[in-house]
Amino acid sequence: MRESHKLLIGAIRQQYITSASRLKRSANPQEAFASWILGPKYQSLFDLDAAVRIASVASGALRTYREVAVLGYAASLAQDFSTIKPSLISGLDWLIGRKPFAQDPPSFEVDGTALLGIALGAEVTGKGQVKEWMAKFLKYSFEMRISAWDKCLIAAVAVITGNSDLVPMPSETELADLRIALSSRGIANLHLFPDDCQHAMHQILDNPDIGKDTARAASRIRVLDWLSYETSLLTKERLTVEDVFHLLERVQVSLKRWRWDEKVRWVIDNEYHVQDLLWVILAPLFPDLEDEENLPSLGHKHPRYDLGIPSLHLIIEAKFIRRGTQSAFATITEEIAADHSLYTSVGSQYDKIIVFIWDDSCSTEQHGELKQGLLKMPRIVGAVIVARPAKMARK
Repeated sequence: MRESHKLLIGAIRQQYITSASRLKRSANPQEAFASWILGPKYQSLFDLDAAVRIASVASGALRTYREVAVLGYAASLAQDFSTIKPSLISGLDWLIGRKPFAQDPPSFEVDGTALLGIALGAEVTGKGQVKEWMAKFLKYSFEMRISAWDKCLIAAVAVITGNSDLVPMPSETELADLRIALSSRGIANLHLFPDDCQHAMHQILDNPDIGKDTARAASRIRVLDWLSYETSLLTKERLTVEDVFHLLERVQVSLKRWRWDEKVRWVIDNEYHVQDLLWVILAPLFPDLEDEENLPSLGHKHPRYDLGIPSLHLIIEAKFIRRGTQSAFATITEEIAADHSLYTSVGSQYDKIIVFIWDDSCSTEQHGELKQGLLKMPRIVGAVIVARPAKMARK
């Protein structure tokens, strides 16, 4: 990319940040959408907590579908949504009792931004009734004379709720930026078109002005971050799950320069340290890398993965083995077997897992059998076991 383009994109990006920040304290689905599409890195631009407080207490005539949407976006973002969950479930139960298109003009039925928040809330809480309720009207909503933006969001809602057979993803070139932004947030099976990356960049460079469309500004920031210089997307090359696996396989070699002397020792002593190591390796390559995010609840289970790359629908599960006994290795296998079925359950955006294990016991004779066992599990596409280097010997 030419230096002039880099400078231009930097200025455009700042313009979009200024525009998106105008949503702060509006306490509506647009602010919640912007907060969700951009993720934790940009939370200071918004005040989602204030929006949640307002939405949580809304009841009776003061409660609308918009408050439910705000709670849905917030729950999807939260690492612990237990404080939001009662109000969200109450709102979803109230909402699915409403008959679609019972009034003229329609309201929630054609509000794509709000419907996306509602669908995300249903996904996180495991409310399957919402899928059935939305199946009654999404097709009709999509066919109405509404904006292309709303049509695209409604198509994303159909994907999330398992109703994609009812609503096709719009193919208009003008929606390339929104399709990429949504896909980068990990909406599984959301359809991208072959030249979407190129079309999105042309949109941003040739027509950067989006007026007062603050939600679109947020989605374009997401696109620019995703199509960042550190990735190879701008040359039509995209890092794959296989690339991630091969990168992690090389960690053992890279530890040759790991600092371990009398003055400085970079200790890896637990599973959280392993997660930190993986974050340092992957964050520069994947702008959408997320850590310890909640997945849709399954009954009383509230699964949370270690690291996730939504654009690849990939989870990286980190483990730490302290003792090299057969029982310790068997326990690791059992833990991963229990977790992996939760991570890839119905409603999850993830369908692939790479397991990364730090073996502090250096029991390399056990590694082959452990890998074989892990790779027999459905959806585990790779297993990497790194032995603690000899120079990091414990005293």
